[in-house]
Amino acid sequence: MTIPTITLMDAYMIETLFSKGIKKEDFLHTMNEKNLDKYVHFDDSFDYSELSTSVQGKESLFEEAIKKNQYAISYLTIGGLKNLLRIKYEFVEEKDYLLYDQKLENLTVNQKQLKEIKALVSSAWRVIETDEKSNHSVTISILHVSIL
Repeated sequence: MTIPTITLMDAYMIETLFSKGIKKEDFLHTMNEKNLDKYVHFDDSFDYSELSTSVQGKESLFEEAIKKNQYAISYLTIGGLKNLLRIKYEFVEEKDYLLYDQKLENLTVNQKQLKEIKALVSSAWRVIETDEKSNHSVTISILHVSIL
């Protein structure tokens, strides 16, 4: 199975909308109507016309990514990873995990989050399961491939 790949900026915009209450079905309908610009009135932290441009011609890719809640980021920096974990899961550095140069440690996630994070970081990062807390959660580290 191929995981759809999107840009970090597209992920920021999509996850910001979801975190502020936009439902996936509503987003997909708006996307298919080619009306993503309307979200500038809902959230002014991004220029959603850029998302419209990204989606154009790749609607099925974005639809698959959103419906499965699983996508990879084409180029993901440590800062991008940190921001995406905050936007998508509300994980905060020093509270939920420790951040080192090219490594994030001691992040406890549920199985659904583990699957999503593995997909998100697959372009240049590896997820290492360090401790299974229970059947439902696991502690992980995320390492950049350059330090493996």
